[in-house]
Amino acid sequence: MSLLNLHRLKRDMKLRLTGLLLLAGIRVFGMPSGNEFLDLIGMPASHPPLAALIMEMEKGQHNESYEPSTYTYEINSYDLGITARFNQNFILSEINFYDSGYLYSAFKGKLPMSMEVRMNHGYFQERFRNFYTDTFNQFVMHGSFTNGDVVVYFRDRHIELVKFIANKSYVATQDHEHLAEWGFRLIPDGQCTEKGRCYTGSGTMVWPNGMRYTGQFQYGIPHGEGIITDSFGLTYSGTLKLGFLWDEGRLTVPNQYTYKGHFLMGRRYGEGEIRNSDGTSYTGEWENDLMSGKGKFTFSESYRYEGFFANNQFNGKGILYTKDGYLDGYFKNGKPHGYGTQVATLNNSTIKGKWVNGKKEGVFDVFNPGVGEYKAEFKDDIEIRRFREEGK
Repeated sequence: MSLLNLHRLKRDMKLRLTGLLLLAGIRVFGMPSGNEFLDLIGMPASHPPLAALIMEMEKGQHNESYEPSTYTYEINSYDLGITARFNQNFILSEINFYDSGYLYSAFKGKLPMSMEVRMNHGYFQERFRNFYTDTFNQFVMHGSFTNGDVVVYFRDRHIELVKFIANKSYVATQDHEHLAEWGFRLIPDGQCTEKGRCYTGSGTMVWPNGMRYTGQFQYGIPHGEGIITDSFGLTYSGTLKLGFLWDEGRLTVPNQYTYKGHFLMGRRYGEGEIRNSDGTSYTGEWENDLMSGKGKFTFSESYRYEGFFANNQFNGKGILYTKDGYLDGYFKNGKPHGYGTQVATLNNSTIKGKWVNGKKEGVFDVFNPGVGEYKAEFKDDIEIRRFREEGK
C-alpha cells in the first residue's frame, strides 16, 4: 500500500465516546537528565519522553536537515546545545551535547555518565579510566555505554563536545521492533505526474488506489508543505517530514472527524482540536494519537468535561458539567474517584466527600437549603444514615 496503516489509522483515530471514558494514569515528561538521555537512544520519535524533547528543541532556534547518503535526519537546537540524529524511520541513533560555541549555547543540563560540560581533560582521564585516547588526536577520548559508543572532544583542555552513538545493529533491531508505532506516512512509490518534479521541489504524485499528493519533495520523499487526498474523501493539508504527517496540519476522515493541530511521526501530538461526526469534540493536548494532558471534551451543550486526560481518557483533576450541575474533583476509570464536590445548581445543594470508582463511600458533608448542613454516611453510593455530628 502507498499509505501505510491507512485502515488502522481510520480505526484507531475514530473517537466516539459514549458515557464516561475509561481512565488511566497521567504521565508527565520534562527535559531528560543524565542517563535518561541514554534511555532515549534507539527509541522512535513518538516515544513520549523523546517526543517531549523534540518539541522542546523545536521551540527555539534550531535547524533540521536530511542526508540521503546516510539516511540520517538531524535536528540541531542551538538554544539547548543539543543535536539529535535519527535514521530514516525516526529512530534516535545519536545525541550530542555542546559547550558554548559559534552557533550553540552551552548545554545546561546534567550529562549522562556523570560527565560535566567544561570538565578538565586531566581530571576526565583520571576519573574515566575505561576511556582511551584517539590514535590520531590526544584530545579525543573514546568509551562505551550499553548500546553504543561515546566520543568526547576537548578544546583548551576542557570538554567541548560529547557524542553518544548507538551501535548500528542495535538501531536496526529497534527499527524493526518499532515499525508498528508508525502513524500516517506516505511512501513515495506512486507515479509522478510531471517528470523530475517529485525529487526536489514541488510536484504531484498519484497512486493506483486513488491517493494523490501535491506538494514539496526532498530527495524523492514527500517533505514540506503538501496536500493529500484519496478516493474515499480523506484529506490532509499541512506539513510532512520524510512522508510522515508532522508539525501543523488539518486531517479530515469522512463521516468520522476533522482534526486540526500538531502531528509528530504521523500521530496527533501536542496541541490539537478534533470535531467528531457525532457532534462531540475535544480541544487540548495529545500524545500518540490519544487525548493526554489538559483539555476539554464536549459531549453536548450541557454535558462536558474540563481537566486532565491520559490515554484517550479523562483522568485526574477535573470538572464534569451536566444539565443538573457539576462535579469538581478527581476522576479515574471513567468515574469520580477521590475527593470531590458535587453541586446541584437547581437548589444550590452541595455534597463533599470521597468517591470510590464512581460511588460515594464513607462520610460526606451535605448542604441542602431546605434542611441545612449535616453529615451523611454512604455505602455503595446509598445513603445509610444521617447525623449532625460525626460518630452519633
